[in-house]
Amino acid sequence: MFHRLFHAVYTQPLQNVLIMIAVAVPLWALISSLLPKKALKVVSLCILSFSLLFTLWITLFGRVPSDEYVPVFMPLSTFYRATENREMLRSALMNVFLFVPFGMTLPFILPDRLKHRLPITVAAAAALSLTIECCQLLFLLGTFETDDVLTNSFGALLGALSLRLSLFFRKRRQKSLKG
Repeated sequence: MFHRLFHAVYTQPLQNVLIMIAVAVPLWALISSLLPKKALKVVSLCILSFSLLFTLWITLFGRVPSDEYVPVFMPLSTFYRATENREMLRSALMNVFLFVPFGMTLPFILPDRLKHRLPITVAAAAALSLTIECCQLLFLLGTFETDDVLTNSFGALLGALSLRLSLFFRKRRQKSLKG
């Protein structure tokens, strides 16, 4: 199931993936602004759980160890290599895409009293991504790449912006209901 879903997204033209991200974030912000808080937490938790399972399956559990393992520690090397190999750009964009749902849902699960839910979400995504990369390095799965942590964190940041949009939509709706 996860491989079919991943393949369906991965084979999309890059502009379609960008459009999916550009539509998903404001759409989730609108939906989250309309849901009651308790329902929003439950829905967010369900989406986050599926997203985490999908991410772990794609990055760890769905892979086999490799004899030819070469970690890439140089930051932004993916973008340098993308000038020669367009597939590297696809890989970077897919790493952004992979963590957008994490960023879209975690801020809504965190307590409202936390004032810094956006940075906490990005830090949690970076920690999760680094953990995945270290597991890949330790078990010789996939490739440890510093850029994966950067692009995953950026994806979480893009997703987390839905929190700001959601709060904006809620305030506008409350103003329109008052007068």
